[in-house]
Amino acid sequence: AAAVEVRPARLTVAAAGTGEPVVLPAVADTAPPEPFTPELAQTAAVLGGRWFDAFATQDKGSGLARYEVAEFGGRRLPPPDQLSWRVADSPYPLADQSGRSYVLVKAVDHGGNVWISVVPPRAQSRYRPWLFWGMLGVVGAAAPVAWWLGRRRLPPLPYG
Repeated sequence: AAAVEVRPARLTVAAAGTGEPVVLPAVADTAPPEPFTPELAQTAAVLGGRWFDAFATQDKGSGLARYEVAEFGGRRLPPPDQLSWRVADSPYPLADQSGRSYVLVKAVDHGGNVWISVVPPRAQSRYRPWLFWGMLGVVGAAAPVAWWLGRRRLPPLPYG
C-alpha cells in the first residue's frame, strides 16, 4: 500500500477578467469518519472458517488513513488509549475465536480524527438468568413451609 500524506495547501486562482490572483484558505478537517457497524462472521469461504470482523466506512473530509483493531477480554472496557491497537484491513481474523472478547474498530482519517465502533462479545456468559430465578423461587416457596413446620413443633407458650 502506498503512503499518502495530506497537508494543508493554498490554492491560487486568477479572478475572471481581472488577472488578480485570489487565494483560497485551506479548510481543516475536524469531522470524524462516518459512523459504522462492524460485523462478526464465520464462513468456510473466508479465512478458512475462522471468525473474522468485516468493517467499512468513509470520510467526507480528508479521506480515511487507516483502520485499527483491538480485542479486549475483560468485563469492563478500559479507555481506548489503554488498549493495544493493531493496524488492520477488512476482513480481520479475530485472535479470540471463542467469542468472549470485545472487538473495537477504530477508523482514522488523514486529519487525525477518529471514530471507534464496539462489538460486544458474541459468546453467552456462564450466568443463566433462569437458573437464578428458579433457585430463588424454590427458596421463596420453601421458606414459608419451613417456618410453618417449625411453628407446629414448638410447645405452646405458658402464658398464652
